[in-house]
Order: sequence, then C-alpha cells, then structure tokens
Amino acid sequence: MTQQLTQYLNRCKILSGAMLTVLATPAAVFAEAVPGVAKPVCLDQGQQSLNDCAIRWHQVTAYFHQLTEEAVAASLSEEQQLRLEQIEQTWRRYRVLLCEATSEPLEDGAAYPMVFYNCMAQVTNDRIANLQGWGIPDMAYEVSEAEMIEAENSSLVGDLKQIELQMIWRRYRNAHCEFVTEYAASQFFSDDFSLETCRSRLNEERLAHLETYFALR
Repeated sequence: MTQQLTQYLNRCKILSGAMLTVLATPAAVFAEAVPGVAKPVCLDQGQQSLNDCAIRWHQVTAYFHQLTEEAVAASLSEEQQLRLEQIEQTWRRYRVLLCEATSEPLEDGAAYPMVFYNCMAQVTNDRIANLQGWGIPDMAYEVSEAEMIEAENSSLVGDLKQIELQMIWRRYRNAHCEFVTEYAASQFFSDDFSLETCRSRLNEERLAHLETYFALR
C-alpha cells in the first residue's frame, strides 16, 4: 500500500465515525448530501497517474462500502444478514460485468484502468447510497421503467454479455428493493420508502450506467 493511499485511508477512518452517525438518522437527512466518496481531483501527470488516481478512488469507496454494510448488518437478524450477503454477491457480479463491458472498447489502451476503476468506484458509491436508503427518484416508476427498457434494448442487440448483465441487474434491483421495503420501519429507511420508489431510484442509476456505457461506444 502506497504512502499516499495510507494517508487517504487514515483520513477516511477519521470521517467514518461521522458517517456511522449519519447511518442512524432518518433517510430524509440524506437529501442534503450524496453518500459515498467524492471523485478526487486527479492531476494529469500522464496516463499512469490518472490510472493510479482512479484505483485509489475505487479502494477508498470499497472501504466505505464495507463500513456501510457492516453498520447495516449489525442491526439485522442472522436470517436478514444472510439475505443481505446474497444481495451483495449479486451486486458485486453486476458491478464487475458492467465495468468490464463499459471499459471494453479501451481494453488494449493505456486508459483502460482509469475507465474500469472509475466505473467500479461510481457503482460502489451507488451501492453505498442504496444501503443508506438515500435519494428520492426524479421520475415515476412507470416512466423510469420505460426509459430503462428502451436504453437496455439498444444495448442488447446480438450481445449475450449485455443480456446476462441485464438479468443480473434486475435480480439485484428486485432483491434489494424487496429487502429494504420489508425493512422500512427500521432506523435506516423512511416510513414511506415504497417498493416502486426504490425500483425507480435504482432504474435511474441503471440509466446513468448505460449512458456512460454508450458514451464510450
């Protein structure tokens, strides 16, 4: 571990107490700030420096994701913890497949690590937000579902990897939203956190992921 990364993680540990305090507050508080780790300002000292910066961002978001998951799991029963871990496994599979697909056009280029790890970090930030029950969707569920289906269909033509990715993402979205809706009375989610609200929120995330995917095509 580099000295720079160690210093970065030490600063994160100082902030982690504040983050866990936020986790114990109602979801409405999260409208004030997006959870996760802000993307660092990467000094362009050549492609390797940009790659290293993206890797560090991914490593720190992974650290905060671990803290968030542990904080949520601490208040769950053993059965609920098992469900949470199953959801996490599906999400991890989605994240890797998405970021591999997103960065594939640059696979043989020097910028591949930057694109791949920036994707990994952003999707991890999204998972942190979802674990915290953060965010009110901008679109009604029916609208977000229609837009997402249209965008997904544009990426599916003759692409078996995208078909698999779509199936895994829907499995993750449905399992996550069913879980948090059942758990809506807890301290982590507001009382009006409905299944459709959750699905629309995640649909908007998926649309953002697809927008990045198409931008590199």
